[in-house]
Amino acid sequence: MHRKLLSFILLLFIALFSFGQTKVERVKELEQKLEKATTDTARITILCDICVNTRYYDVERAHECAEQALTLGLKSGSKNHLTRALVESSAISVTDGDYSKGILYAQKALEVLNADTVNVLNNDFRTSKLLGRVYNTLGTAYDYNSEFSHSIHYYLKAKNVFENIGNIDGLGVSYNNLGISYLYVNDLDKAESCFNEAYKIYTSIGETATAGSAKMNLGIIYHYRSDFETAIQYYQESYQLMKELGNLKSMGHCITNIGEAYASLGIFDSALVYSRKGEAIDVELNDLEGLGTDFRGRGNIFMAMDNLDSAKYYHIKALDIAREINRKVDIAAGLSRLAMIEEQLGNYKEALAYQTEYTLQNDTIRKESNSTALGKVEAQAEFDKEILKEKEESKRRLEVEEAKRSRQSIITYLTIAILVVILFFVYMLLKSLKLTRQQKELVVEAKAEIEEKNTELTDSIKYAQRIQMALLNEDENDIAVLPSHFILFKPKDIVSGDFYWSYHIDDYWYIAAADCTGHGVPGAMLTMLGTAYLNEICAGGIVHTPSEILDQLKAKITKELSQKGQAGESKDGMDMSLMRINLKTNEVQWSGANNPLYQIRSGELSEIKADKQPIGYSDNVKPFSNHLLDIQKGDSVYLFTDGYADQFGGEKGKKFKYSNFKKILIETDTEEGQKQHDILDKTIESWRGELEQLDDICIVGIRF
Repeated sequence: MHRKLLSFILLLFIALFSFGQTKVERVKELEQKLEKATTDTARITILCDICVNTRYYDVERAHECAEQALTLGLKSGSKNHLTRALVESSAISVTDGDYSKGILYAQKALEVLNADTVNVLNNDFRTSKLLGRVYNTLGTAYDYNSEFSHSIHYYLKAKNVFENIGNIDGLGVSYNNLGISYLYVNDLDKAESCFNEAYKIYTSIGETATAGSAKMNLGIIYHYRSDFETAIQYYQESYQLMKELGNLKSMGHCITNIGEAYASLGIFDSALVYSRKGEAIDVELNDLEGLGTDFRGRGNIFMAMDNLDSAKYYHIKALDIAREINRKVDIAAGLSRLAMIEEQLGNYKEALAYQTEYTLQNDTIRKESNSTALGKVEAQAEFDKEILKEKEESKRRLEVEEAKRSRQSIITYLTIAILVVILFFVYMLLKSLKLTRQQKELVVEAKAEIEEKNTELTDSIKYAQRIQMALLNEDENDIAVLPSHFILFKPKDIVSGDFYWSYHIDDYWYIAAADCTGHGVPGAMLTMLGTAYLNEICAGGIVHTPSEILDQLKAKITKELSQKGQAGESKDGMDMSLMRINLKTNEVQWSGANNPLYQIRSGELSEIKADKQPIGYSDNVKPFSNHLLDIQKGDSVYLFTDGYADQFGGEKGKKFKYSNFKKILIETDTEEGQKQHDILDKTIESWRGELEQLDDICIVGIRF
């Protein structure tokens, strides 16, 4: 069964919004409330509600509201409101296919809420409910990232929280989510049990939409057990319900599931009709994951019809989408199917290549999934232990209170005794006034010593800054022969995690802009390592292409940091944009690791995409692409890191964004280099205002 059969229930149940009105009408009401809101906490709540109602049909608007909520949350000092903003940011990232960012946002929410100290039995209902939602959100992000042992672990934590505070809605969410993860590790009995519990809960409280979703998941169980007629019955009932509610996304899931059930029954005409209906809905929603499922299902239909050429065409389209959204389970499924198709077509070399890649991909998924059962048991035991401890402590407190009520007279005498002790200490305090003054002098001396140490530390970092700048500064002898250029370099701290690098050999000039993991001292250490290795690679006298340099640099960084892709090891590295210019012929070659290149000609900006892999460890290692640029006189090119576009500021505290970055580059492109540098600097400073600089900034502009 494909991912689409399950995807909607995860985020749907976390959102828990009303379908009584259309989302558009609801958003209009919320925006009117937002204009009238007078406190930051009220604005955060409304912005988060807008996120819930826009993430499926206007993800850009959802991102904007989440960013505003995060900015206000940081200013408000309210842990609960900041946690809510982080939860919505996580859910939006997962909806948008960025599962790693979704995990990071949810983990940050746990840190802010200080989850380890939340007393589930005695804490206030609101905070405990929020904790349960954070656990469900983190579980969802792990589920979409195919890390099912982690998703089950956090879903179990959420279920126990909601059971202890008596929150029925949250309990239903947790049971459905658990059922989905159990389904993906082929534990059908546990999955069916969880879906039945969810269906009972939502039927009992009259939650029609969520009960219908649970019913659809029960249909999936019948689908897995090859009872396709019963599965179709469940899917059709769920479709009618979602149609009445106007839930287009869920209607699409039902249609796709019905089509796959018909295909399993050998009724291929009906299967193809439903497959095309599902595709039309996913195109309207711009749902890449759904489109991948549509193409994969259609490929399976054509395989069953022995139309191998059409099956291959649609499975390749599905695999391309799975790679784009980094959906590991779907990548493995596509590779397996294509290996079978190529073998049947007699293309044994291609079949072997697909099968080899499938084996590697499947091994990765199996390692993440094999620990599911153990992780579930350990999570349950860990939480049960916490609950038992809390119950024992609660019982002990009740016994103490009962004893206190029976000894009121003793408490009275104790109070008098305490007052006497306090008076005695006051007397001793007055008597030791002279000693206190001496201690104050010692404190003053200690403060002076601390300030001296702080000054020494700051001086050391400033000295490191001079060393870093000495490595970054261009050779004055080279500047005269180089094209007109400028470098805008703005570290967030004294030392920087961004760096630029320039190297002149024979008739060639190399120039790069790089962004290392972190900023400040940790980031600066990586810049030293990167600069040293770049110089080492070029010192041999060989004129390398930019892609060759990035390949060698990636290998050196991965080896130096002992990165093998194992849990708990360093994830450090850098993103880089590297260009080589032939100073005689003006031939320009470029290669990028995550960071793109902009080229402007006659006021038109074009973007050269970078390879989606860092300088450092990554799962799918491949050689970097080398690009030969078409350069004409008057053209400009720009290398940059993400610090400029990601800076928060403006009247609403939003990101500057790449759209504004491109606009100002086009507007200033005809200016002389130093003037363009100054305009860019003043613009971002004006945008930032009184907010802190978020990240290091590095921009290199070159005019031919």
